Amino acid sequence: MLIKQINRNIQTPIFFIEIKLDILEYKDILISEIEKGILENSNMNFKTHIKGKMTCFNYFNDNYYFRKILNKAFSKIEVFQEIPEALLENAWGFKIEEGNRTTMHNHFDMIYSGILYLSTNKLPLMFPDLKLEIEPKEGTFLLFSGLLKHGTYKNNYPEPKYAIAFNFIEKKGWVE
Repeated sequence: MLIKQINRNIQTPIFFIEIKLDILEYKDILISEIEKGILENSNMNFKTHIKGKMTCFNYFNDNYYFRKILNKAFSKIEVFQEIPEALLENAWGFKIEEGNRTTMHNHFDMIYSGILYLSTNKLPLMFPDLKLEIEPKEGTFLLFSGLLKHGTYKNNYPEPKYAIAFNFIEKKGWVE
């Protein structure tokens, strides 16, 4: 016997941050790592919301150069936005070529998600809830609430889009 059922939408605060970073020193190294990762047996090519080439989900978790860039980005962001303490859950690289796309999705169970663009491409990342489109530029760093839906159309441009996407989980006081 059903005792109670409630169906309703609730409002929840979200955030979206875009900054520009100088990644020239590490860009080619990271792109080379993506090219390596998409060839490994553990790759996730065409198996996820990314309908293109992708490394395994934790490929960049311990990457020295990516971690350096993350630290630089968070140092800049923390000047104007308080960021809750969190743990990097996963970080993966991808390559979106002509004819590829990213289907609309969110990372609802993550405290925040983000993306670091390693190349410039005209294929925008869309955030329909914000009525916002971001055209990827080398060094663009996005950090946003995991609840935000995002995706792209099919890439109709010859130049590939390289990026590293990542997720953070909430750090609980009782979890190390």
